Amino acid sequence: MAGPNSAVLALATALALTVAGCGGRVARPVPATTAFDDQLTCAHIAAQIETGDARIADLGREAQNQSEQNVAKLLFVGVIWMNLNDSEKEEITALQARRARLQQLKAEKNCP
Repeated sequence: MAGPNSAVLALATALALTVAGCGGRVARPVPATTAFDDQLTCAHIAAQIETGDARIADLGREAQNQSEQNVAKLLFVGVIWMNLNDSEKEEITALQARRARLQQLKAEKNCP
């Protein structure tokens, strides 16, 4: 016979599965400015722009893969396993803001 403990266990299990399905990684956005921006050389600025552009491309691919995985998860196991966070978009937006700041520094320092 199922008692009150069974209902609590079933509810806890359902909640755990729901929370697990809301997974995804935590966003780690870069700051647009740093305390050392004024000390960057033209070579440093160019390297940071190149690194940031590569990271934006990686995040774009990651977001596309996640979108494709979400479609498959929706079709085969249901909505609770989908990754619905926007960590990739948040990081891309931050990287674009950083790139804009680096472009500003590049112009101020008359870098090629």
